[in-house]
Amino acid sequence: MAKVKFELNRDGVFELLNNAEIKSIIDGLGSRVLNSVPQEKGYSLETGNTTQRCFARVQADTYEAGFYNKKTNCLVKALGSAKL
Repeated sequence: MAKVKFELNRDGVFELLNNAEIKSIIDGLGSRVLNSVPQEKGYSLETGNTTQRCFARVQADTYEAGFYNKKTNCLVKALGSAKL
């Protein structure tokens, strides 16, 4: 078998992780996760860019939301149902 040498193009990966199209996809997935959890409990969506990549974070803002998530694991379930 022939040996294959693989070299990662770090600049290309960095550009891909900060792409506007990828950011819109991540924002859409974050919105889908937020819409899958009970809104009356108190969850919020935060989106943004760091120096390395864009992100979307859904988190419990209230004690009730945190307790409900701990009891039912609803954020992980919502993330699983929001796949492309």
